Amino acid sequence: MSRFKHIFVSCALWISAISSFANAESQIPCKREKEKSVSQEILSFVKLCYDQKKCADAYEKLADLAKNHPLSPDIKLQMGGIALHNLKQFSVARNHFQEVLDLQKNSCLSETEEWIVTDGIGLSYMMAGDYVHAQPWFETSVKRWPQSSSSQYNLACCYCMNGNKNSCFSTFEKTLALGLSGEKPSFLSKKTPTLQHWIENSKTDPDLDVLRKDPRYSKLIKKYEKFVPKAEVEPTLDPAKKGL
Repeated sequence: MSRFKHIFVSCALWISAISSFANAESQIPCKREKEKSVSQEILSFVKLCYDQKKCADAYEKLADLAKNHPLSPDIKLQMGGIALHNLKQFSVARNHFQEVLDLQKNSCLSETEEWIVTDGIGLSYMMAGDYVHAQPWFETSVKRWPQSSSSQYNLACCYCMNGNKNSCFSTFEKTLALGLSGEKPSFLSKKTPTLQHWIENSKTDPDLDVLRKDPRYSKLIKKYEKFVPKAEVEPTLDPAKKGL
């Protein structure tokens, strides 16, 4: 299954994050690259990828920009996002996210940036099929941001793939509870995935095969499906028809 179905942050958030990071720089207690001066350049390169589908070109332009702004976490963040989501260069993405995370040693990151890179490193392992190394990153994430439904879902997938069915079940149940309540980390202004999204996603995600064979799964789904308006309930589609 494509990891796009439960990736921690949408392309829209990657783009909108640029202006929010630049505006928040005065609140971050350390010396870091002044990003307002390059935010428009970063935005144009990110749009080159997501709007024009020229992601390799966008990555190279960001790499050139990074040479002149080595202390800009935002440039490295966007390079990591493109490498992860679009170029499928998972180890490259991980290196960029780690570079961003290293700046936290000097208290240089906003909470949003911390969350993105923490989940991003987890996803860089997960999307490469390494659930053992992905799991600790998502455990760190849900401990710090327990209201992140995407972090909870990805951790549930790790637990299932690593043979811990009970933890998979309890963590997936937390995902559904968050989908129902609409709770989310305070720094996320964007709409988060709905309860219906997580229910339908779980029905076809191969990472959760072990969970679906557990009798508790169908009971849990029935418990939560009653909270989804009938107009929103969609039939489970064949993955091929979803373009996954």
